[in-house]
Amino acid sequence: MRPHRSIDVPRRLPVPTGVIAGGSDVNGLPVDISSTADVRAFRFGPGHQVVVNAAPRASSEATDLVDKLRDESLSPSSSSSSSCSRSMAHADMSPASPYRVPMGIEVLPAVGRFEDFATVAGTRRPDAGGCWCMSYRDSRVPNLERPAYMRRECDEDPGPGVLAYVDGEVAGWCSIAPRSTYRRLMRSRTIPFLDERDAWSAVCFVVRPGFRRRGLMHELLAGGVAHAAAHGAEVVEGYPVETGGTRVDVISGYVGTVELFEAAGFHRAGPTTAHSGHRERWVMRRELARGAGAAG
Repeated sequence: MRPHRSIDVPRRLPVPTGVIAGGSDVNGLPVDISSTADVRAFRFGPGHQVVVNAAPRASSEATDLVDKLRDESLSPSSSSSSSCSRSMAHADMSPASPYRVPMGIEVLPAVGRFEDFATVAGTRRPDAGGCWCMSYRDSRVPNLERPAYMRRECDEDPGPGVLAYVDGEVAGWCSIAPRSTYRRLMRSRTIPFLDERDAWSAVCFVVRPGFRRRGLMHELLAGGVAHAAAHGAEVVEGYPVETGGTRVDVISGYVGTVELFEAAGFHRAGPTTAHSGHRERWVMRRELARGAGAAG
């Protein structure tokens, strides 16, 4: 018998149609499947999104059900996508890491949350040199002007990305926005365009020290996909590194790994000539239902 696992879900992800998102009692009625011990399946809205919560002492029958629902939600042919995925650390992204989603996590859009964004991706002194997540957006912007630039981005919908919170404290950041908003990608000679659609691009992950090794990159990517879908994205892209099953350091892994994206339902859509830390990068894609969850 396999060991029992505690599985929990983020509580306040956006819930666009056709995208699985964590939550509790969001515009829907809970469906109690008590016949399988302490497992509950909640359905939200017309998209029939399913979130599974297994208690620590769930029966083997309940655990099997969790596995089945998770596998179906991660299938590329599924109409939904799961925020639950294999937990891998930011600096140790081994595909063999155990499956467990940490408790008390929220993934929220950065709109109206500039100070939290600055805590994760900014610098302590405004005059200090730093990326401020501008490397892909527009690296020409001087250091002193970058905080104001990103503040404006956080003031307007859809914003520049999503933030992860652990028990209310900001813990991580994912830069995800339409590719057309990234000057570096629009002019790139190493990361190709695959078609004429303006794909949403997840280009950067940052997890604060003290919050790593909790699978937050998975939660950030799941929340980023939900955020993109909520704003009408047809396709989401990422450009992660090929690990070859080896350990990736924090610096090289800021773009994510192929395994991270595959666990979230992405597929290898094409090679690139780009590298991070001397590692090859791939264009990873995930198709979304046309117009699903479009903000209206």
